[in-house]
Amino acid sequence: MNAKKLNRLQEEAYQHIKPYLNKTEDLKKMCESCEGYCGEEHNYEECRNMQCFKFYLSHVYLNWDWSD
Repeated sequence: MNAKKLNRLQEEAYQHIKPYLNKTEDLKKMCESCEGYCGEEHNYEECRNMQCFKFYLSHVYLNWDWSD
């Protein structure tokens, strides 16, 4: 998979989960140890270029239920 396609898929995942970011326990657990994490109302927009956040977006994309 090339970088352009990966970026597009990560952006699609981000737009899909954006309203739920502060309610996602998996993401909260991953981010709690980050020095930039601000707690319950963290602005994940600041994290979009971090590798850990990109990994999370890829994980979300790959785990979507495509049976709908």
